[in-house]
Amino acid sequence: MIITDHHRQLDVIPDGYAVVNPHISPEMRFQEMCGAAVAFKVMRGLVERLFDDRHVKQKIFEYFLPIVAIASVADCMPLVDENRLLVKT
Repeated sequence: MIITDHHRQLDVIPDGYAVVNPHISPEMRFQEMCGAAVAFKVMRGLVERLFDDRHVKQKIFEYFLPIVAIASVADCMPLVDENRLLVKT
């Protein structure tokens, strides 16, 4: 199970194959993302590894980006850095 979250770090991190949270994941330089954006980044990594065709990747990203943009605004995330890119795109 891959667990994604965007809330502040808990005292105990749940068990899972991977736990992706910008507040506890050192690879994520920007921390103020909504949960949909965190899940999108995980999905993006999987798509990059699973598909070779650039057009297929583009179609998948284009399908999910509006959902991430709406979630970012609805969750009142600051529209800076990566959030700005996700909402603007």
